Amino acid sequence: MGLLDFLLPFRAFSYKIGDIDLKFRTGVSEEYNDNISQNSVNAKSDAITNLKFGLNAFYEGKTQNLNFSGDIIRHIFSQNPKLSNTTEEFGLRYNKEFSRRGRLSLTEAFLHSEEPTSFEDEFGRTSGRYSYTRNRFNSSYTHDLSKQITLSLNYGNETIEYSRVNPADTFTNNAGFEAAYAISSADILYAIYGFTVKKYAHGSAFKTNRLSGGWRHYFTSQLYLDALAGQDFIKSSHLNRAKTENYISTSLTDEFDQTTKGVLSFLKEGGANSDTQDIRESWRVSLDLTKQLFARLNAGLSGFFGEGKFSSSGTNDKLKGANIGLAYEISKSWKSNLSYSLSNLTSNVSTREYTVNRISLGATYEF
Repeated sequence: MGLLDFLLPFRAFSYKIGDIDLKFRTGVSEEYNDNISQNSVNAKSDAITNLKFGLNAFYEGKTQNLNFSGDIIRHIFSQNPKLSNTTEEFGLRYNKEFSRRGRLSLTEAFLHSEEPTSFEDEFGRTSGRYSYTRNRFNSSYTHDLSKQITLSLNYGNETIEYSRVNPADTFTNNAGFEAAYAISSADILYAIYGFTVKKYAHGSAFKTNRLSGGWRHYFTSQLYLDALAGQDFIKSSHLNRAKTENYISTSLTDEFDQTTKGVLSFLKEGGANSDTQDIRESWRVSLDLTKQLFARLNAGLSGFFGEGKFSSSGTNDKLKGANIGLAYEISKSWKSNLSYSLSNLTSNVSTREYTVNRISLGATYEF
């Protein structure tokens, strides 16, 4: 997203091949970004043309379903043509029910981009402009032992490759299990174990064992709390010491009514950072709120604040982010949107700091 993002008429074409529903999309946007370099030392602004092509495919059977979504976006920079690049993003989700009690879920997510796609991606990232390729795979098999007890086995891996030597490429494997016990319709208890191995291209590695327990409580059918707490036991092949870090994750979700939903989250953890061969102790608070103001007018608000400290280097970063937007349905085919977003990174290392402001105005046409 840029400072000025005006989406020109967007077209969607639907097809059906057997039991598979296909939808193609294409669009073009004009964007202005006041700090494309994402740093305070050499901040540059630019007007960018974005050409977008996408596909959605969905299949649903009696006991399984498959959903694929993909987009290719060509970014053309008017003032800095050498920075022109292409973003590719693809996602695949597969669900299978083996029986009334057993089910499998598989997800695959691929992203190639020169900019972080969320505040979470931006938090802890090495400053500056560079491209990265990330592939994530997750699998989960869940079995209901009874009406009260559910067990889940999980495995996943992640590969991140960067366009420069620093940060270092990483490969991560993780596995674990989760047990859930429903005390009542209002309370569910969780016991979770996870094991993660993160390896860097330079040969170093981190191994983490996480033990945690949790609780979900429904205050009402619309308002519920999720809380997890535990310990991370971290060993490093190059820091020559083991560390124990606290892990706390809480979120409060309120589905106020059919038109309003809010989620407030807090996360505190310590672990191997993807961008640097270091342990980062961090905490973050995020808020997401959506509201249908009128029949055709929707509003969205998101906020983010996080602080992270790197154990070896002593680098301490603080990231503030906010986004507010309005979407108006002019007709069944035409939609317009207006949004403002801010990203601000402060650090005890001045060269890491930057501020990016974005204002986006768009219109979309679908048929």
